Amino acid sequence: GVPVATGWSPSDGGVPHSRLETPFTSERFPAVFAIQKEFSNSKHCLCLIPCGECEGADEFAARFRQYPGRLALAAVALGDDGQAIGFVQMTMSGLQSETERLFHKVGAGEAYIESLAVLDGHRGTGLGREMLTWCEKTARARGATVLSLSVVNGNPAARLYERFGFVAAPEDLCDKLGTCCCILAVFGRPYGCFDAAVGGTLMRKPLT
Repeated sequence: GVPVATGWSPSDGGVPHSRLETPFTSERFPAVFAIQKEFSNSKHCLCLIPCGECEGADEFAARFRQYPGRLALAAVALGDDGQAIGFVQMTMSGLQSETERLFHKVGAGEAYIESLAVLDGHRGTGLGREMLTWCEKTARARGATVLSLSVVNGNPAARLYERFGFVAAPEDLCDKLGTCCCILAVFGRPYGCFDAAVGGTLMRKPLT
């Protein structure tokens, strides 16, 4: 369908002169890939290789060809000049590759926020909250009973997620150790080698 731009205004807590465009279309692939790459390059696989170098533009586009249903679960934030400044991608059961399920297998009734990224220079403006609001509305419209996401421990965005109503899901010791090893291998130590925070946290917000 034709992308729909939803306007925001300062009066309702939105970001002035910005809007969300959905569904995601192939015309936006290059700009969104650049946003994802900037976000991913702040993390280093095995503490050595920028994560943004682990996936090319062709691989990024291939995910949507394999699972076209993902397009309607993504939104692009546009600045007043019409350029992409942020991106959010959700996924639901049946729309994950085997590799993606290794990180988090989406359950029945769950809408999982796989990626939420904002370009440097546009962070701290309320854009993240607006994209979370869109995710919640979209998840509810699709009958989801829980909205979830994963956050690397030490990420300041965790405070936003908590204010939005997300709470940490309980984990046993084995799960925590597995998560720590996975985060270290894939993302390295994104907040510094001497940061006290390690591992990651699955957070959930009930929608019922």
